[in-house]
Amino acid sequence: MEQYATTAEMALLVLATAGYNAVHAATGTQALTLAPQWHPDLVLLDVLLPDLSGIDVCLRLRQSSSMPIMIMSAETDPAIIDLALTAGACDYLPKPFRTAELLTRIHTRLEL
Repeated sequence: MEQYATTAEMALLVLATAGYNAVHAATGTQALTLAPQWHPDLVLLDVLLPDLSGIDVCLRLRQSSSMPIMIMSAETDPAIIDLALTAGACDYLPKPFRTAELLTRIHTRLEL
């Protein structure tokens, strides 16, 4: 879980530096609680969360929102990537990723 926290902290720093207002949820349960309250423009979601699968979280978020959901994960199994996209993710960014690539993909999704 330490690597997850490091990736999340890095993503928050990158997003803040780029001028985005970002909120971090450490678990899938927290994400599901925060999303309806905060109404995010986009969700970055990892497949491997401490309590729920990111794919399950994606499915649940998709039931009530059409916001873009981007998955970023170290998981590279094509079957998992297909599951994430089928669950409603609009993009899948493998870790490790370049900061510029993350920001470009976010910018593209927010402009659609």
